[in-house]
Amino acid sequence: MSIVNPTSIEDLIVSNLQNGSLPIVKLIKTIEVARPGTTKQGVYKVIRSLKKDEIVVISNKSISLSGVWLAKMEEFFAKARLDKTNIENGPENSFLNLRPGERLQYYFRNPVLTDAFWSHVFINLVESSSPQNPILIFNPHEWFMLARKENETGLFDRITKRGQKLAVLVDHNTLLDKAIRNNFDNKMSMYETLSESLYSKNNYYINVIADFVIEVWIDKTVSADIETFYSQTKEFGLNEKQTLEKILMQKGRNRFSISHNKRKADAIRRKFKKYFFL
Repeated sequence: MSIVNPTSIEDLIVSNLQNGSLPIVKLIKTIEVARPGTTKQGVYKVIRSLKKDEIVVISNKSISLSGVWLAKMEEFFAKARLDKTNIENGPENSFLNLRPGERLQYYFRNPVLTDAFWSHVFINLVESSSPQNPILIFNPHEWFMLARKENETGLFDRITKRGQKLAVLVDHNTLLDKAIRNNFDNKMSMYETLSESLYSKNNYYINVIADFVIEVWIDKTVSADIETFYSQTKEFGLNEKQTLEKILMQKGRNRFSISHNKRKADAIRRKFKKYFFL
C-alpha cells in the first residue's frame, strides 16, 4: 500500500479518507477522476475487501477509516487521527457530539460486521474519555476474546495503557466463560462471571464509557446458536473457533445503539459496583 503516491484503488481509498469520512458516491467520483477507466463496480469490490479486513467502516452511505486499524497504524496515520476538520458528516463526529439525552442507532447484517463498527465507536469514545472513568462491559458471553482475540486484546490494552480501569461482566458461568479469565490481571483489567443472569435477554450487550452507553442486540437466532455452542463446548481449539466464526457470520438483524445518557450510565455503574472495586 502506497499512501504517499497512491495509484491502486486501495491506495486511493485510504488516501482520500485520511482527512475523515466521505460519502461513498463522492469517493467513487474522486477515484474515477484520479484513475481514469476505474469502474464503480471495481471500487465497490475493493471497499468490500477493506471492510472485511476492518480497514474501513461504512455507516449511513459514508465510509471512513476504522478506528481500530488507525490505532494499530498510529504513527503512520497520525494525520488521519488528528485532522478532523473534514468529518462533519462522519460517524466519528456524530456520536462524539451527541448531546445529553440524544441517541443514534445502526443496523448490521451479522455480528462480525457489528463488532467491527462497534470497535470503531468504542475506541474513539475511550480516547475522548477521562482515564479516571472505568470502562464497563457487560456481555452474555465474551465470545470476542475467542473469535476475535487480537482485536479484543488490542482494545483492552489501549484502555489499561492509558491508566484506565476495565471491568468485564459476563452473564454466564460455563467452562468457556471461565477459560478466558487469565486474559485479565484483576488489577487494571477485571473479569467476573455470573451464575444467575443479570438481564432477561441473552442477546443484550452493554458498554459504559463516561456518560455514553453503547447497547447492542445481536440477532436472536445467532444468539441462540451462541448459547448452544457455549453449553456444548468444553474446550476451545481451531475446530471450535471455526464453528464459532461460522455462527457469527450468519445473516440477521443486529441493532447497535449509542446514547449520551448519564442517568442510565450511573444505573449500570451501580450494578457493576456489586461485583468490582471501582
